[in-house]
Amino acid sequence: MSRESFIVDMQSVLGHAVRLPHGQPDRADLLAFFRTVTDRERAVELYTEYARSFYVHVMFVPGNRGGDVSWPGGSCDRWSEIVRRSRHQYQSQRVIDCEGYAYLAAELLSAAGWRLLGYQVIYLIATQSSPFEYHLVAVLENPSDSSNRLFIGTARPSPSAVTEGFRLWPDASFNIRYGPIEPDARRAIQSVTQDVATDTPREVAPMRQRRSVMPPP
Repeated sequence: MSRESFIVDMQSVLGHAVRLPHGQPDRADLLAFFRTVTDRERAVELYTEYARSFYVHVMFVPGNRGGDVSWPGGSCDRWSEIVRRSRHQYQSQRVIDCEGYAYLAAELLSAAGWRLLGYQVIYLIATQSSPFEYHLVAVLENPSDSSNRLFIGTARPSPSAVTEGFRLWPDASFNIRYGPIEPDARRAIQSVTQDVATDTPREVAPMRQRRSVMPPP
């Protein structure tokens, strides 16, 4: 689905022209649109379409492959922080990272009836030859089926933290760690910061030198 067709679908459902500040659907219209979606699996598909159409991970932007996004307060927790993000000069997509995707998923899928359980950091411990890499996900549950969960830190949801970790680091599963699920992103990051700081001497690059991992296409 293209940006244009996504907007057309929104307008058809909402029955009015969608507000498009800076070429992207307004938050109020987006939430209203997702509230109309009664099929929760369809809501996940729409989240993926929206995220792929209007956003790009910072590490897919030329010249930023090793980069990261600096969020006010240390984590993305406001829509205003999303809309202030810079745009990819060729595709007009806002440049975000896993924290931005997690926030978007929590906002939009909660509006469609998914229950937000919290946020979790999945990370690869640092060694002498590899940096500390982290990945934040929003954890959501289908209220009708508690076994049906989503772990989202990209445009592509995973059914478990383990699946998401293996997808990101398929050749380093023995070094993957999973932080606790916390009520907000900042606490999830702080919890892992404390664990990393007190872990084994192999971890030479703690959260202060963290690097958001680039998801696979």
